[in-house]
Amino acid sequence: MRATTVAVGVLAAAALSACDASPYAASVNGSTIKQAALNTELRWATIASDFTTTLVGNYNSLNNVALAVHGDSSNTYSTEWTAYTLSQIVQGRLVRQAVAARGGAPSSDLYSAALGGIEIESGGVTGPKGNGGVTQMTPSYLVNLTQRLADHAYLETPASLSALQGFYTHYLANFYSQVCVTQASVSVQGANGGVDYTQSQTQAATVAQRMANAGPNASGVGGASSCYTHEQLDAQAPSFINTVVALAPSHASIQKTNYGYQVIDVSSRANLPLAGPVAQLLTTLVYDLQSPGSDTVLLRLEAKANVRVNPAYGTWRPPTSAAPAQVVAPAASPTTPVGSSGALASSLGATLGS
Repeated sequence: MRATTVAVGVLAAAALSACDASPYAASVNGSTIKQAALNTELRWATIASDFTTTLVGNYNSLNNVALAVHGDSSNTYSTEWTAYTLSQIVQGRLVRQAVAARGGAPSSDLYSAALGGIEIESGGVTGPKGNGGVTQMTPSYLVNLTQRLADHAYLETPASLSALQGFYTHYLANFYSQVCVTQASVSVQGANGGVDYTQSQTQAATVAQRMANAGPNASGVGGASSCYTHEQLDAQAPSFINTVVALAPSHASIQKTNYGYQVIDVSSRANLPLAGPVAQLLTTLVYDLQSPGSDTVLLRLEAKANVRVNPAYGTWRPPTSAAPAQVVAPAASPTTPVGSSGALASSLGATLGS
């Protein structure tokens, strides 16, 4: 199911690119990245503000700089942030091409692990595991990010499991393929016709205990049961996601509502083991978050790539022994393209709406 969903997203993006007449932002081994695609991703990143905050913080820490996102006027982006975003798109295109050249594709478990990786990269800004940041994302943005991370991980040789064990243990709740949840609403009417919250809470506690004792068979003790894939859970309300992710199997949460109490019980969770896809994903995350200059797989792809960047966006700098490859931003000028800081940036909204 995961692979089909992501594949549809990729095909849709390809179809949009085929009929996109906007100027090019860059080309990767002859494959064009359109200016409109860059502008769309800049907008998506702005909407996903918590994720963007984490990206910027990580970039600043790794490079010892202060990367500004916004430009010098409303609805614009700095040339540096635009170049950084274009670098990420170029990188994504490179790994997609490399995966296609192998004639394979990431497994459904690797896509599930990649969703967990995006949550980890969200940094826990708005939730205990970063899931609040994911819920801000436009669905197409989440598909794109998941595809890129899964593709990248697919190319990696996992580091030793002992080296990854601590990382895996800490973020185990993010690595699952399915979670089953039982919910029940509890409301006891008081003498005045309103909700008796004291009695409702007592009854809710009894229901929660019964669900927890039932374990995987919680559906037989009352309430409504549903099973979610990782992708399906990420489409739910932020408060529900964070509650479910924080609960171990056979544990319940009691939450006060306007009508009484809501009981949420995680009856089972299918965790992904450390070996295989999760090990590939964690190896990739270590490079992304801590040491991108050590990622030999990506460095080799970048060193051999034929990348051409629209001069208005900057220049392509291949990897060196001191730094990974990236698009180096030009100085801001009146000819800076849409989406960046400069005189033409005010037309961003009109371009995205066309």
